[in-house]
Amino acid sequence: MVLLCIVKNCVNSKMKLKQRNCPLHKFPNDISRCNQWLTNSKLFDLRGKSKNYRICGRHFNANSYSNPKKKKLLPTAIPTEFDFTEPDIEQPLVDSVEVSIEDDTSLVEPRYSNTPSKSDVLESSTSTQSAQLLSVNTPRKSLLKTKVNELEKKCRMLEGNVNLMSNKFLQVMTSKDHFYEVCDIHLPPNPSMIVKSYCRIASRHPQGFRYTNQLKQLALTIYFYGLMAYRFLKNILQLPSPRTLRIITEKLD
Repeated sequence: MVLLCIVKNCVNSKMKLKQRNCPLHKFPNDISRCNQWLTNSKLFDLRGKSKNYRICGRHFNANSYSNPKKKKLLPTAIPTEFDFTEPDIEQPLVDSVEVSIEDDTSLVEPRYSNTPSKSDVLESSTSTQSAQLLSVNTPRKSLLKTKVNELEKKCRMLEGNVNLMSNKFLQVMTSKDHFYEVCDIHLPPNPSMIVKSYCRIASRHPQGFRYTNQLKQLALTIYFYGLMAYRFLKNILQLPSPRTLRIITEKLD
């Protein structure tokens, strides 16, 4: 990207007349100093928009620099050198040359045109905006935007997969089958049987529940040890009623 001086009628504001070794300086970040630069250079319409523009070193005096090479400005430097008249063109255009045919030695002085060409006028009007226009929608920015969009799509897909796996894991962890497996792993046989039986009874009507043979055997053992103890543990462990145990024993007899 080629940067040019933003000052009107400066030779460094045109590509054809730009000096190679003339430095270009950014506008200061300080608002008051930046406004003073714009006021001195008569660029009132660039207030708040001077970030992408430059002023060349032709508009600063020698005391404005902090080094002899005139590359770095002092913090208090202000442009004061301006010439708002039309610049002299180094290679003038010859409009016409009148030559006398009768006398070969008498030549009329050529008339030179001081009016800049149409292409120079167009270039001067568009040079102030070229720096900003060239930096929009470059191939590199387009490629980066495409990559960012692809990464955003992948992130959304991964978030959806994580949510789906979380729901499945929650369903497995809260299922009864998983709970029964945990009871068999971490509890002894009889407590595991009682806990699983209690879970089954909690989800069914007591009259319609069928006790397992292991639970019936445990209930009969407690019943034979004492009727009072059995009545005490019956509601706690959800054991069959004594009448049910009598029916079981009659069938065994």
